[in-house]
Amino acid sequence: MKEINTNPKLDKNENGEITISMISIVITIAILILLAGVTLTALDLNGENGIIAKAKESRLKSDIAGEKEKIQTAVQGIMGLSYIGKVDENALYNELTNMKENVEISVSGTICYVTFLDSQRIYLVTDKGEVLSVEGTGFDVGSIMTQNTPYTDPDGNTAIIPAGFCLVKGSVRIADGLVISDVANDDIMNSKGGNQFVWIPADGENIKYEQDITTGRDYSYKYYEYTDWKDDCGNAESVSKYKGFYVARFEAGIPEGTLFTNEENDLSYIVTGKNIGNYTPVSKKNTKSWNLINQENAKTVSERMYNNSLSVTSNLIDSYAWDTITKWLSYSGFNITNSTEWGNFLDSEFSYSGICAKHNYFDSKWEIAKQWEETTLIKNGEMIEIPTGSSERNFSNNIYDFAGNMWEWTTENGKHGGPSSTYGVLRGGGFYTESNTTAVSQRDGLNRDIYSAANVGFRVVLYLK
Repeated sequence: MKEINTNPKLDKNENGEITISMISIVITIAILILLAGVTLTALDLNGENGIIAKAKESRLKSDIAGEKEKIQTAVQGIMGLSYIGKVDENALYNELTNMKENVEISVSGTICYVTFLDSQRIYLVTDKGEVLSVEGTGFDVGSIMTQNTPYTDPDGNTAIIPAGFCLVKGSVRIADGLVISDVANDDIMNSKGGNQFVWIPADGENIKYEQDITTGRDYSYKYYEYTDWKDDCGNAESVSKYKGFYVARFEAGIPEGTLFTNEENDLSYIVTGKNIGNYTPVSKKNTKSWNLINQENAKTVSERMYNNSLSVTSNLIDSYAWDTITKWLSYSGFNITNSTEWGNFLDSEFSYSGICAKHNYFDSKWEIAKQWEETTLIKNGEMIEIPTGSSERNFSNNIYDFAGNMWEWTTENGKHGGPSSTYGVLRGGGFYTESNTTAVSQRDGLNRDIYSAANVGFRVVLYLK
């Protein structure tokens, strides 16, 4: 084998002195420049992997760990005294302020959110006292995505945040109901007023995206004489591709600026004009539900909500989505055959602070409330409508009023009373029915073309493109 000479080429001048050739000098300089570049890269102060960036990252992790430890210490100090299935926000606030911490605390369902006002970092405290950091996910929370972007939560589960939406501040775990909004920097309390939706995981194994019409009361039709039930909607292709879909966090609400929107400080209850397809619904907290609408118009306005989006399609909720959500909630411990404890039904009674509308129904006719009024108690036996999202009691995995308040139109249809009568399926029960006879899993049906009532509304779903 020929030996390779790695030494620079040596030449002799006319005096016999040894010199280095020009080529060798060029090669040597090139090598020195290359080595210098590597050294400068290693010493880069401001780059992504630079010394300063690494120091900032280390400091951030340390600060987050310190704040989490303070919350955990406070939680441990109160759970033995006041644990009632969730962390008491007042007791937690007192513990942290006694530790000289400048914090703000809010509650959504059984989840408690702690904001350190100096750092503006948000932490989630579960009903079991577990502390999770929003920043700990490494995701750009509150920023509107420019493309469909995967998000992985602390449990290792993944959801897709669509382009045009952000992951809201205070939403961390998919198992608790991951919330997105179409307004930047929106939070779990919907303080920015964006339309909010909750991710429903459907991996095809643990939770399947499917219609469930098994016999027995859990998923059966209320009236067995109905026939030819089918649903031509839904989007199995999207769910199979992305392993989930989104459902509106709230019942479809009355949009601002419509002919049937109450003016500020006017509590009159609007009855006429709602059964139309000329406006776009909203999914926002403390909004009056869009009722008095038939199935056809509910479908029309739902599709209009994001008809110009490049990332999602919006639709009236279908039977496949409803049954998938119901099964997911049952896996989380919610009673889907008697939802009295987490829905606004005729037989529900719970403390409540806000406005409501008290309706009556007798002799097959509605006597609709003339106005909204303030109340502190939803009484058993009274037909009381409340704005969607206004009660933290009526809450399931970050979805409000899925049980009770409004019956909700779906895209499922069938026959009843002859071939010329087409009925649309209603789900969820309402404020004028008892939860044990109209479970969230059951189906009811009414004439889809002409029926609209004070107790009937709808909900939107989003499928990723």
